[in-house]
Amino acid sequence: MQHKPGSIFEAASQTLFHEAIDDEGNTLKVGDSVEFKSDIEQVGVITKISGSNLTLEPPPGQKFHGSYIGNSKSTVVYSGRVTKI
Repeated sequence: MQHKPGSIFEAASQTLFHEAIDDEGNTLKVGDSVEFKSDIEQVGVITKISGSNLTLEPPPGQKFHGSYIGNSKSTVVYSGRVTKI
């Protein structure tokens, strides 16, 4: 759904959040490392929080594995499916 440029709805749909909550109730922020499962247990670093969705990148010098996200530069994961490490 598209909203009129400059409308409150457009602004709300683009709002980024500074915090989210993991599966154990821990507060998550950009820069935190988390464990998640996509084919196998993996580690990612939060680069963006949008509502309950986290954009993750692999830690420096590492990559994601598995048939779904293997070799991807980033992935989006629901915050309730990660654990802060």
